[in-house]
Amino acid sequence: MSELCVKDAEIASVEKLLLPSGCHFADDAKDVIRCWHSTDVCACPGSGKTTVLLAKLKILADRMPLENGAGICVLSHTNVAVDEIKTKLVAYAERLMGYPNYIGTIQTFIDRYITFPYLRKITKRTLQVVDERTYAQHLWTIVSSSTNYSTLSAFVRQRYQQNRDNIVDIIDYVSGLSIRDGNLHHKNQTARLAGSTSQSAQQYATVKQDLIKYYGLVTYNDAYRYAFEAIEKRPGLKELFSRRFRFVFVDEFQDCSKVQCDILESVFDKTVCSIMRIGDPDQAIYNSDREKAEDWAPESNVLTIASSNRYPQEIANMLSPLRKQNEQITSSRGISGIHPTIIVFNEESRQKVIRAFISLLDKHQLTDPNGIYKVVGWVKSETSKGLKIGDYWKGYQADTNVLTETKYWSMIEAMCDELKEGSLYKVERTFRKLLVQILNYHKCKDDYGGVYTYSSVKKRLDEKYFDDYRGALMRMAELSDYNCYSIDQTVRIEINTMFGSDGNPVDAFARLPHYFMEDGVARTKSEKNNIIYDHVRGRIIQVSTIHRVKGETHDATLYLETVNNRKSDLERIIPYYKGTKVGTAQIDQYSRKCVYVGFSRPRRLLCVALSDSTYETAWKDFSGWEVHDCRSD
Repeated sequence: MSELCVKDAEIASVEKLLLPSGCHFADDAKDVIRCWHSTDVCACPGSGKTTVLLAKLKILADRMPLENGAGICVLSHTNVAVDEIKTKLVAYAERLMGYPNYIGTIQTFIDRYITFPYLRKITKRTLQVVDERTYAQHLWTIVSSSTNYSTLSAFVRQRYQQNRDNIVDIIDYVSGLSIRDGNLHHKNQTARLAGSTSQSAQQYATVKQDLIKYYGLVTYNDAYRYAFEAIEKRPGLKELFSRRFRFVFVDEFQDCSKVQCDILESVFDKTVCSIMRIGDPDQAIYNSDREKAEDWAPESNVLTIASSNRYPQEIANMLSPLRKQNEQITSSRGISGIHPTIIVFNEESRQKVIRAFISLLDKHQLTDPNGIYKVVGWVKSETSKGLKIGDYWKGYQADTNVLTETKYWSMIEAMCDELKEGSLYKVERTFRKLLVQILNYHKCKDDYGGVYTYSSVKKRLDEKYFDDYRGALMRMAELSDYNCYSIDQTVRIEINTMFGSDGNPVDAFARLPHYFMEDGVARTKSEKNNIIYDHVRGRIIQVSTIHRVKGETHDATLYLETVNNRKSDLERIIPYYKGTKVGTAQIDQYSRKCVYVGFSRPRRLLCVALSDSTYETAWKDFSGWEVHDCRSD
């Protein structure tokens, strides 16, 4: 494969388009922009790797159409790349987003090009890949209402009753079922539930086939399994994809599961097309701390972007020791004069930690009410032994058992919040999702005989109920008080009217499953509850988890010490700063990555809450930190 020649003038042009006035790409970023052969790119937090990728896409767009009608393929876990192209490469968006290119999520790519073409031999229905709970809802509706599955229905009810203390509801239990080697298993148990010759296992396998054949439904995990089947039966796919897509970019590669990595390796040949895998192995925190999953190990010809635009050198100095290869991060922002701060507390002063953080915001003149200030920690579970997020602030609500978004009252509450925000378009989306659920529970079929989808229900509404539907939304918007009770009453009236005939409404809610309608008192979403209001400055401080804030940038971040398996995350990373032997257990490495992700969020101020025992035994000798002692407040 021949390399593209990128001239200095092209890079200068891209800098004017994508960077603030007078700013330039660092030399290591320019090396990545000029590279067009298969390689890995390891980018530190805040390195602007998305902007570097956009620069490469702009350069390719200038050269389209590519030789032999080939396209480009940009894969990630979210549609951030799509949004960035539409925002920052407006003039090139149509060229980049159209045929023969693909820019989107890995899941959608695999479904569109591999899984769905294969499954169309099994079903003529419109195919949908759905989450485990939505799938379980449809499966249980069929099983519990058909005598063909009476054995499986009785078996599931019995097992659920035996294990219900640890499970939200029967749908939650059903979502954990799976077939492996013909046997029926549950994710919460190591031993099989039923053997391959049992009626329960056979009926479960049959209902899964029925869900594909008659409803077009598959789970995300099943979609990957069918993708492997398709690849195995069509060995020519690798050459086909490698020639179709001349350049392949995989963003956030460290977050790819082994299944995703194996599929991508099976369909792209790096000697035929250029494959650039971009990410940071030190930020791979989406695997559990107990899993044996190996971190992505970039190949020997890896390119690095070790210059960060996000945080000053004072924070970069605290991050570098936590990198697996101990590479130094250089801040393009230089020295700020604001040192990271340790907030020391004991059991009596632990509730003062967040208050101390707010006072440090004032000290460093971080007073903008529109600024982003977050308090983050690893362990959130209220049942965990040892220090957890909720111990620092009584108002914290862990979201482990938050009402699922696929239930009625959760959607009612969402519409309530959206109306308060004045976002009627969001209300419409949530109302449509609710309609899809109700139509499918009533076993209504679309014009093609399939289950209703988010898209197909909109088509139906526009064709037959346009005025009534828009009227319903306006009536909700005109309510004098946006509360769950009033919205519930309005929604019931509107949906019952739509389900009625000749203007006579029916009770469309009478036959809906209990598990969909249960919890008559809506629960507030935890992320909206976990807010501390600073009434003096008008600031909002959000309390969250490390996993939720990955990828975010804050003005200031407070990292909370938490305990997992009798030891804290900050205790486990001490060797990285002292230069002593580091722990080799999975949880030691996972702690390092969690701290690395948390420490790398702020652009101005990093604070770390440390218990007095951890501070006195190790951290007090660390240089570069200021200390605020809550014990003396």
